[in-house]
Amino acid sequence: MKKVIGSFVVLLLPALAFGLAGEKKSEMETVEVLELRAPAADDTSAIDRRIQMEEKTKGNPFSIEPHRPMYIMPGVYSSDPNTDVYRSFIREGEVKAVEAQFQISFKLLLWPRIFGDNVDLYAGYTQLNMWQVYNNDVSSPFRETNYQPELFFRARMNTHILGAKLRLTTLSFEHQSNGRSIPLSRSWNRIIAGIVMEKGHFYWNLRGWIRLAEDDKDNPLDPIGDDNPDILDFMGNGDLLVVFVPYRLPKHTVSVFFRPTLRSDFRAAFQAEWSFPTHLHKLRAYVQFFTGYGQSMIDYNHKQTRIGVGLMMTNWL
Repeated sequence: MKKVIGSFVVLLLPALAFGLAGEKKSEMETVEVLELRAPAADDTSAIDRRIQMEEKTKGNPFSIEPHRPMYIMPGVYSSDPNTDVYRSFIREGEVKAVEAQFQISFKLLLWPRIFGDNVDLYAGYTQLNMWQVYNNDVSSPFRETNYQPELFFRARMNTHILGAKLRLTTLSFEHQSNGRSIPLSRSWNRIIAGIVMEKGHFYWNLRGWIRLAEDDKDNPLDPIGDDNPDILDFMGNGDLLVVFVPYRLPKHTVSVFFRPTLRSDFRAAFQAEWSFPTHLHKLRAYVQFFTGYGQSMIDYNHKQTRIGVGLMMTNWL
């Protein structure tokens, strides 16, 4: 595993080195998804270019826009597959360390300019799939599928704060679950507030949330009530996503995601992504590294390190 992680770092460092060497300004961003394009001649920001493209589709009732990244990774390696949770259903050790993973995500504009000219109401949907495609012994099942519908307000802004620009604010209601029955059922509901900032070639999104409480269970096998009452101990109350477009490699994107918890044992999650163009039309090569808790709902309290490679259809920006 150390060799795998080392290889990932070696691949990632050149993009970071080139970008930092040519970067005279610092900048950050996060949130939604759009295929990354090279900086415009007039130095228009990636957020502005995305908003301009979305504005062109507002009058089209058949338009569905990308939201979070969409990708497929045929090979993802886990340092510690979460076998224990499935032990009553499949034989011990049947969860393979290598599987496939893919994500789809889109949003639909429901009500443009709902509060003034700059506030829109959207519905969004994201689905994360983890597929034991190489596990023929148990008929190659989908190990985990997470469903994430949401309803959110997005306000466009252009306010200078501490040398950076506040570009977007969001307020959303989000449900996330794995659609399973007891005892594998996992779910939660959240109210999430976020801000999107930019400066130079950096973009970042800072979010915080409140979990909507559910009734406690007297019996863990009761289908009514909270399936995962300790989820905040592992998933915390906020996260930060930083996206960097290297100055000298404007078609490359490096992003870093961090989700801490405010506990003495500091359970957390860290994810790094790197994508760059290929010759396959609009598809981008994609590398993802994750370590910590909660990459999926079934793994919210399970710590592991995962690294995968594949192709990306839509990027963060």
